[in-house]
Amino acid sequence: MRMRPSDPAPARRRRLPAAAAALAASALVLTACSGASGAADGTAAGYGKLDYNQSWVKTTEFAGEYFADSKGYFRDAGFDTVNLISGGPSGTSSEPMVLSGSALVGTTTPIPAGSMVAEEEAPLKIIGTKFQKNPFTVYSLEDNPIKTPQDLVGKKIGVASGTNEVLFEALLEVNGTDPSTVESVPVQFDPQPLLNGEGDGQIGFLTNEAITVGLEGFVVVTMPFADNGLPFVAGSFVTTDENIAGHR
Repeated sequence: MRMRPSDPAPARRRRLPAAAAALAASALVLTACSGASGAADGTAAGYGKLDYNQSWVKTTEFAGEYFADSKGYFRDAGFDTVNLISGGPSGTSSEPMVLSGSALVGTTTPIPAGSMVAEEEAPLKIIGTKFQKNPFTVYSLEDNPIKTPQDLVGKKIGVASGTNEVLFEALLEVNGTDPSTVESVPVQFDPQPLLNGEGDGQIGFLTNEAITVGLEGFVVVTMPFADNGLPFVAGSFVTTDENIAGHR
């Protein structure tokens, strides 16, 4: 799940800031899952099709998966084909997809996956991660830059509903910024409100929205969450205990 699409239940929303704070203070222990790259004689292992659920719509943040597909890395690892399933606002997040068997593996972040394990005893495991530093950021434009948490004071920040709100609250908390000094305005994930001058900054991904704005010819200024008190990983690979036991 890219931590954006849906608004979590109130009880879960209350717990998520604590989870974010815990992640900021401690290392995430990942369960290693070995995978054979092929048969002993070097031939393909014959795993068939890989159903892989992405955490958001098909954008630049999944460039690695598309390069791997085009360069044959999945095939070299023993899969005949790979089915890159789009997530996002109109798709299903990775946790339900792997729990239902619709995907062998999906990408997520530790907070929603960990919450499902802790609160619902979901049989899930995170087995690795792409981004050692999560790509969440407050992005702004050069003529009105937001470079530090202190720069947020007096500013209007676009925040999408759901977990983005929770993470923004956690960002303010860990940096000692009074929420009453920052105006949070609801937006979707399109950066157009920022470009229209409707806000001073917006929450997005370094690997997505910040790139999109830069490609429009604007000079983008970013304030990464990972460099400002919330250094959790992201793009983590999640699967089920059953898959680890039976489809390792």
